[in-house]
Formats: sequence, C-alpha cells, structure tokens
Amino acid sequence: MPNLGIVQTDAGIKRTRKRTESLKFDRKIISDRIHKFWNDDTIDRTQDLEARIQRYAKFRMWTEGKDFPWEDSSDVGLPDMITHSLRMQDTLHNAVMSIRPAIVTKAISGKEDADKQSKVDDLIDYQVFVEQEGEKLIGDAADAFVNDGVYTIFTAWVREDREVIDTRYFPKIPDDQVPVSYFKQLIVEEFPKGDIFKKGDGWDWDIQETDKDLVSASFYTRDDDRVELLMKRTVRVYDGPRLRVLDYEDLLYPKRCSNLQIPGPSNPGGAAHVIMVDYPTIDEIERHHKSGFYDLVTDEEMAAIRGASLDRGVNQAAKNQKDAMQGNTVGEVSKEVPSHRALTRVLCFDLYDIDNDGVNEDVVWWMILETKTIVKAKALTEMWPANPPRRPFGGSQFIPIRGRYAGIGLLELLESSHDTLKMVFDQTMDAGTVSNAPFFFYRAASNMKPEVMRMSPGEGYPLADPQRDVYFPTFSQTAQSFGINIMTVVGQQQDKLAMQSEASFGRVPKGQASALRTAEGMQTLLAQGEARPERILRRFFMGLTEAWAQIHELNQRLLPDDKRFMVTGYSEKDKDPYQQIKSASEIKGRFQFDFKANVLNTSKQALQQTMSELLSTYMNPLTVQMGLMGKDEMYRLLRDYGRSRGQDPAEKKYLKAPTPESMEPPILYEEAIHSILLGDPPRGTPAEGAQRHMQKLMTFMQSEFGYFTSPEQLKMFQDWFLKVRQLAVQEVQQQQMLQAMQQFSQNQGAPPGAAKPAQDLSNPPVQGNELIDETLPSARGK
Repeated sequence: MPNLGIVQTDAGIKRTRKRTESLKFDRKIISDRIHKFWNDDTIDRTQDLEARIQRYAKFRMWTEGKDFPWEDSSDVGLPDMITHSLRMQDTLHNAVMSIRPAIVTKAISGKEDADKQSKVDDLIDYQVFVEQEGEKLIGDAADAFVNDGVYTIFTAWVREDREVIDTRYFPKIPDDQVPVSYFKQLIVEEFPKGDIFKKGDGWDWDIQETDKDLVSASFYTRDDDRVELLMKRTVRVYDGPRLRVLDYEDLLYPKRCSNLQIPGPSNPGGAAHVIMVDYPTIDEIERHHKSGFYDLVTDEEMAAIRGASLDRGVNQAAKNQKDAMQGNTVGEVSKEVPSHRALTRVLCFDLYDIDNDGVNEDVVWWMILETKTIVKAKALTEMWPANPPRRPFGGSQFIPIRGRYAGIGLLELLESSHDTLKMVFDQTMDAGTVSNAPFFFYRAASNMKPEVMRMSPGEGYPLADPQRDVYFPTFSQTAQSFGINIMTVVGQQQDKLAMQSEASFGRVPKGQASALRTAEGMQTLLAQGEARPERILRRFFMGLTEAWAQIHELNQRLLPDDKRFMVTGYSEKDKDPYQQIKSASEIKGRFQFDFKANVLNTSKQALQQTMSELLSTYMNPLTVQMGLMGKDEMYRLLRDYGRSRGQDPAEKKYLKAPTPESMEPPILYEEAIHSILLGDPPRGTPAEGAQRHMQKLMTFMQSEFGYFTSPEQLKMFQDWFLKVRQLAVQEVQQQQMLQAMQQFSQNQGAPPGAAKPAQDLSNPPVQGNELIDETLPSARGK
C-alpha cells in the first residue's frame, strides 16, 4: 500500500464524535420572520374565517333570536344544511370503510417490487386503522372535506415513551429463608432472561432485560406481612406514523398558492411557506426539552415558557367565537393547573438560505408563539425523509378553485338557498301567527280600558256593543300558500345542488313511483346522478393517497425491526393472520398509491345488485367450457357475494376452498422464475394455465436451467415444478369431465349403450286445412 502520509496509532483513532447544531442562523431574525408570516396570513383570511363561522352556525342550527317584525318572532334553525352534509359525509366514510385496504399500491420501479405490494398495503392499513383511530380520522377528513371545502392531513412519525409502575403481590417471607434469597427467587421467576443486579441490602434491584430498558424493582412488606413488589420501567407506548386532520384555521399559507408542497419548476403553484399551528401543554413542551428533542431551548427560555399564557388574540378568534355560540365560556388562565396550560406552537415549513450559498434550502422551524422562542430547527428531509423531497401534508378540495388551495364546500353551496328558505319559512310562520292570533282595533269611546290586552281562548270580555266597539281584521291565506310554494321550489334546487334526492334517503320521490317500480329502473335512475358524486369521491381519495405515500416514505426509513402486525379482515382461519417485517428493506421500493373504492361501495344495496349480476354473467357453461372461469375463480366470486350479503367467509359454514391455493394471487411464468432467482419461493397459481405454465418450465429446463447457481434455487424450482405439474393433471381431468358432460347432453341424457326410446306411432300434426290420411289407423278408415 502506498504511503499517503497519514499515520495513525490505535491510541490516536477517534472513536466518538458528537453532532453539533446542524443549522446556523440568527434566532432573532428567524423568530421575527415566522411571526410576520403568521400575522400576515392570519390577517389575509380574517373575512374568510368570519364567513365560515357564520356558515358553521347555520350548519349547527344556532340562532340568536329576532325582534322584527316583533319581539320573539319566528327564528327557526332549519336542518337542511346539516341533513345534506351528514348524508355526503356518510357516503364518503362508507366508501372507505366498506373495503379494506381502501388504498392499494402498484409497483412502478420493476417486477422486484411487485411481491411487496400486499405487504405494504396490509402494513399501512394496520398502522392507520388499528394502531390509531383510523375510522375517526376518516370521519374528521370527511367532515372538513364537505363542510370546509378542503381537508389537510398532517403526517408525522411519533415515538413516545412513558414511565409505568407495575405492582405484584407475593406471600410473606418464609421464616426459614432470608429476605435476599427470597427476593432473588421472585425476581428470577418474573425475569427469567434478564440480568439481575442487587442494590444495597437486597430490598432494591435493577433488572436489565434483553433489548429493553432498565427496570427498577423494590420490595416492601404490607400490614398482613405479604410482600409487595413495585417495578418502574419506561415503555414505548407508540412508535409509528401518526395522521392528524388539521382545522382550517390552524393551517396558514400564502393566499395565492394551489398546494402546500415546495414550489419550483415542477410545482409552480406551491407554497413558499406553510405554518401549522397547534396548542401543546407546558408539560408536553417540558418533556420534549428534557428528552433533547427541543435542542435549541435554554433553561432560561424554558422558565419564560412556563410563565407564559395562551395568546387568545387573532389566531384564537374563530375558536373563541365557536365556543361562545355553543354556550361555552373561556376560562381564566390563572385557574388552570400550570403544567396543563396550553401555548401556541408554530411549525413553519420554509425556504431559507441556511448556508449562505445563495440558494434556499427546505427547512423546518419550531417556535413557541407567545415567547417567540425557537425550540428546534431541522432540514426538511432530516425529519420527513422522502425522495423527491415533499412536505408532510396531504389533502384535497370538495370543489377546487383554480390557483387556490382552499376549495368550495357544501355549506358554501347551500348557504344562499338556506338563507332563502329560512327567510320564507320565518315569514310564513309569522303570517300564520298573525292569522291565528290577529291584532284588533277598538273604539276609544268604548268601555274598554285604554291598554294593551292579550286575549286567551275561552275568556270573555264585557262590552256594551261588541260588534261595533271591536274589529278584528281578516288576513288572507295567500302568504302561507306563497311561502309553501317558494320553499318547495327552493328545496328542489337545493337537492339538485347537493346531488341528493328522496331516493338518496331511501324514499320514493313523489310522482316518480313508476320509474322505481323495478330494480332495473331504480338502478338506471340512480346511475344518472353518479357523475358528480364519483368525481367528488375520487377527489377525497386523492388526498388519502398522498397521506399513504408519506407513511410509506417514513416506513422505509423509520420502521422498527421485527415489526409484527395483523392482516385486517383475514378470512382464512387455517393460516397465520399475523405477518412480520424483519427490516424496512422488505418494503423498500417505489409504489404508486391508488384506491379501489367507487360509488357502488357507498351503497350496500348497489353492491349486492352488482354481485348478483356478476354471478349470472360470469358463472355459465360457456365461461367454464372456454376455461375463462375455474373452480378457484368461482370460489372467490361466491365468497365476495356472501361478504356483500353480510356473511363472513371465514366461518366456512357454506363454502370450502376447492384447493389450498384458491385465495393465492395468479403468477406468470416469468414472475415465478424471477422470484426463484431472488431467493424467494413462488407463491400463487399459474396465471396462463397450469399446462401452458408447465410447458414454459420444461423449455426453461432444457435451455436456461444453468441460471440457478445455488442448491436452494434448484430446490425452489423443483418444488414449483411439482406443484404446477399436479395442477396440470387436475386441468386435464377437468377437461375430460367436461367432454363427457357434453357427450351426455348430445345423447339427450342417455348414457352410452342404453336402449333408444320407443318409436312414436302417433299421427304427425297437420297444418292448416290439411286432411288426415284415412289409411292410418287413427283416421278410422276402412
């Protein structure tokens, strides 16, 4: 080896290197910069937030009372907006929850990633719907999507540890045994694989479990002489991706941006900065400070944070108004427990030249707004790794507005018609009130007292000449008829705008009973209204696919080893429903995230109707004879039909799998050989047919068998060849059975060798005016 002029000895080798602060910046400049972003974005959307609060109040049917045309006049909260909104939310929610996994992957980088698709799908589905409240998350997303016109999902990797205390109780210390030996015996029983360390006189112990944190154990005696073992340990309560649907007012961005991703030539509508606002407690901030996650905050700054109070100013205006309209009053900060007080945390995704090279980098700032304290700063890809880099936001708009991130929501669409309905309804109610309890006039010279009188049913009032002293004006019923007609017309327009009708709520529309007389007529009628709901459903799922893609990026880099999870909805009891990912490399790859849901998933009746039509279309003698449908395909179709009817195929009360491979995916010959070359046994059934697949395997054995270089690969190929040959024999037997059935049907059902039926000697039928041959016996001829 040439001498490079570098001489090191064992004593001079540097074996440790602590990482220093990676980003160098002026904290005062950055805090002022973030505060300006926050203040400008909040002011820009003040009127928008006010309008949204008013719509939300109408949605919740909140009213303030009216004093026109008289005090306490009609002020009814109409349920039209909440009716249409909840119906739309239920439709979206059912579309996601009716099919799992709702989001599926498609490998885009090569066939080597195709085998990982199902594992990625099942893992993310478990992380979203089992490890966290995924069903509630979908409900919150549907609520924001429909009501606000846009929903945003924030994705972060959360690793949270908590200290827990566990207690055990044992019999008292035996008289013939010293406490230390008795305690050691108990600890060995509790921790058979741990390293035990005695402390002091033997009443306190430390136990180091394999790959786990240290456990502190202490023994005590109770009043009844029983032994109490108190164990303290730190456990990991969560380690995985966490999704969160953000409130509209808690996400700030420049008003003229079409998405929240990094702007550039490939994304001209991106946002130069995005601010996410949330409200952690002082206890949470304290924990991050002690764990070192907030590595920039000093002890002096932490003391100032402990004494700060929540800023209930501009950023809290919308929330305060909602609290007031709902009847909740804002409590005083002084009455709260200090560690429970909430502060405003600003998470700012920014473009900033951090290394003074003249080019902005993607950075993330964490700041406590009340004290303007920068508590953390990192490069974007260091906290949210992705290739290409992207911010951890996903979402979509109900009705998009070109060049704007916020869209048009259903409440905004219905607001005008709602105001019209409410005005006409209140006027109609007031007209009915006046008609039922009209005001009256009386002659001043009569013997009635000159005061306002309120009359009640069944009461009498003495007058000298009632017919001439008192006059009750007569009101026509035109106002009520006019109001009912207007409300009917506006309601019809509102149903069209909301894409819902009586049929959407399970009722037959008036005057359309004939169109809904048959199931086919009802399906045709409903199909006419699926265009816009289908597009809205696709927009909703587009936001979910962005969140799923972000989860996959995080899993590839942060997923802990030996991750075990359960396959949701697993239907085969004789197989292991649990899977294990030994390392993140097993799911590493580039995938496109898509969804399987459509409008049919939102209606159970429509799904059942579709499955019934598929049964009659797919399962017929022609498809069986042509080989388009085999017994495995029939089994899967019948399982799906039973599932659409609410039956669990896993119970196996009605169906059994014809072969063990019935639920395995089809696999091509090329995919099987590629899997063997990678060292994985092929899984599935021959997609091109067992006989054709076996012919390709035999050709491979004759010409290209030398590609296998290890005994394991040869063993995999041999096992796969035997399996395919067995399936090919079964195909031949099935074809022979079909041929026998065809011959049987051609012989009119008579088996080979059976006697032919007796000849029919009756007269042939006559046509028209044709005469019967009199020479025949039946003609009674001579």
